[in-house]
Amino acid sequence: VGIGIIGRTMNNIYYDSPVWGGFSFTGAYSMNPAAVEADSMSTIRSGRAWNLQPRFRGSNWAVEWSRWDSKADAGAAADQKGDRLNAYFTYAGFRVSPSWDKSRLFTAATGVETNNRTSWTLPFSYRTGPHTFHLEYTRAKDDDRNLIADDGAKLYSLAYVYSLSKRTTMGLTYSKLTNGAGAV
Repeated sequence: VGIGIIGRTMNNIYYDSPVWGGFSFTGAYSMNPAAVEADSMSTIRSGRAWNLQPRFRGSNWAVEWSRWDSKADAGAAADQKGDRLNAYFTYAGFRVSPSWDKSRLFTAATGVETNNRTSWTLPFSYRTGPHTFHLEYTRAKDDDRNLIADDGAKLYSLAYVYSLSKRTTMGLTYSKLTNGAGAV
């Protein structure tokens, strides 16, 4: 399920809060996230999107949630809703950063849900000196609304990164993506 805008969201205003004892948030609103804003005097449906992203961070951990809700001008594209929850925890060079995502698409004209996909990822890393080792497993479940069976995917990744300096790294990555038989 493709959701959200790749790159910058158009016609966007946002607010990044200060940090209050580890808690902060970002709130954003777009008058039309995918195209130039339609004429405000028009009788067609005006597009809009909003995003809310509260987060709480400690010295070696964080938890963050993001909510995306979008409707395009004149129903030109599917309505989108998405939730993402992620966290990380670090200790003695180890880091685990689980993430969960649920994305849904709805027909603009009727509001009927056409796609519903859940995915999650579990990445681990270990850093010692200039060396960092990564291991990750990601799974996208089958689309609950799609009539095609077995359209999920699995991804395994291994990586090694060597830091040449604070700003320069080089690395080697091996990934294996396995799509279900019905995946596009």
